[in-house]
Amino acid sequence: MTVDWFAKTKGEPCTRERVGTQIAEQITQRSAPVGVMLHHAITNDEHLALIDQLLSLVAEHPSAVSTSIYNASF
Repeated sequence: MTVDWFAKTKGEPCTRERVGTQIAEQITQRSAPVGVMLHHAITNDEHLALIDQLLSLVAEHPSAVSTSIYNASF
């Protein structure tokens, strides 16, 4: 499953906290890879900084493994 970085609820963008909660829920509910869907056409510098923070946090976890979307079976 994937989490949409730019998801909306009732037409309003989800907060970063909500996206983080969705990622955490997916991690705890599955043993399969969790993807984060980005939309390059609307990703700005602020988003890139937040994505960098997320990747840094994940990279610090001893159980985290990165993989290519081509190698992951969703």
